[in-house]
Amino acid sequence: MKFSPRYFYLLFIPVWCIAAWLGAVWYANQKLDALVESNQTAMESDSLALFQAFEERLNYLATVPFMIGQLPSVADAAHRYSHVAALNRAGRNPKAYWSGRPDLQALNEQFKELVRDLQVDVVFLLNTEGYCIASSNSDTPASFVGTRYDDRGYFRNAITGDKAHQYAVGRKTNIPGLFYSAPVITHGETHGVIVIKSDITNFQGLLAPYHAY
Repeated sequence: MKFSPRYFYLLFIPVWCIAAWLGAVWYANQKLDALVESNQTAMESDSLALFQAFEERLNYLATVPFMIGQLPSVADAAHRYSHVAALNRAGRNPKAYWSGRPDLQALNEQFKELVRDLQVDVVFLLNTEGYCIASSNSDTPASFVGTRYDDRGYFRNAITGDKAHQYAVGRKTNIPGLFYSAPVITHGETHGVIVIKSDITNFQGLLAPYHAY
């Protein structure tokens, strides 16, 4: 029986179509695997860079309170206004009293400059009773001056002589943030606690370069 070319072509065309389809699937899978691997590598690199950026920022924030606590103006104010019991017994308003002190007003202005220079949101000083006696936001409606923070972990730990940090919602601002603190030590004794706050919204800037997140 003579083999007809027509039957050859009828057999070849389906086989060629199947082979072409299998080849296309293989090629697509190869490209997809390469894309997935590339994206995974990029995400791993971004994750590492993001972690390092956060770590650097947090390490920086942890050092700031200690540096501020070494300033003579801070040490003098902490020593001078270490206790507030006498003010309470006299029936005077702590916020009004401290807001009216010229030396603390000067310290408030110094704290404002530190906020700009150190790129934090608030700098404030607590006495040994946990009352804020000076703050960089003293001239705002959310002023910390006169507010007591003795229940906060960053105060309780720092007043014992240790550096501390805490995530908390601002008592006056209602804005969550990271608080870092350090004791203010004069003449070998802790006479206050210096605290800085970085609003949690500021950390969004670290995420900006990493669109995948």
